[in-house]
Amino acid sequence: AKWLIQHKEELKGTFKIIFQPAEEGVRGAAAIVGSGILDDVNFIVGSHCGGLAKLGQMALVHGGVLASIKYDISFKGTPSHAGSNPHLGHSALMAACATAMMLVGIPRHGNGVSRVAVGTLHAGEGRNITPVHAKIECEIRGQTEEVLNYLSENVEKIVKGNSVSYDVESKIERAGYSTTLIECPDLLEELRDVGKQIPEVKEIIDLNAPVGGEDFTLMIKRVVEKGGQGALFRWGCNHRGHHKGDFDLQDTESMPMGFEVFTRFAQKKNGV
Repeated sequence: AKWLIQHKEELKGTFKIIFQPAEEGVRGAAAIVGSGILDDVNFIVGSHCGGLAKLGQMALVHGGVLASIKYDISFKGTPSHAGSNPHLGHSALMAACATAMMLVGIPRHGNGVSRVAVGTLHAGEGRNITPVHAKIECEIRGQTEEVLNYLSENVEKIVKGNSVSYDVESKIERAGYSTTLIECPDLLEELRDVGKQIPEVKEIIDLNAPVGGEDFTLMIKRVVEKGGQGALFRWGCNHRGHHKGDFDLQDTESMPMGFEVFTRFAQKKNGV
């Protein structure tokens, strides 16, 4: 933002800097899209650190970003004294445990990559009380919307089935959603040309391998629907694995690359 102000005399058109809220959990992009701020955008470019890109590498993302749904699943049972009248209780915890095991056992789809992850399970009120409450946070990912819908249908069947089997109430809420990545080859090639001009970029690689979800895909989708183009790139870093306590990205070495891609792309679009 500071750079744009410093160079406003040599730039033209309208620039929009969009913070990506609640990306972890793919919750924020839908609100950005719904605001209408992207409806007149001709080009949108987003970035992400690391992944398969190492320090000195710029990665152009052609595909492989999986569509995803995040679920909050809750069960409500019936309490009872676990010692004197266990037969009167209905355990939300047991329903949740059965559900968790069955979710990760969903057969994988033959027409594309699929992922199922159960991240948290919280339940119970005390060691001698039949558990009344249980909550699962989980996610599914699919290489296509077909695969994602297949997984989604299985999630709903499993939750409903276990609700009946354990005689408890259940509730499924979608806590987040993202889609697959729309590839805009021309814009990716423009970014490749930009990357070739940046001293920090030692190598440009192309990514199409299945990776995690990314709700920036919803922003690209809206821009493309309105006649524009979108692209996603990664600025590399040497890390020990994402979502780990010892993750590192060598900020003073790796982040300048991402900065340069954005600023040089702005200049390229303005003929500077």
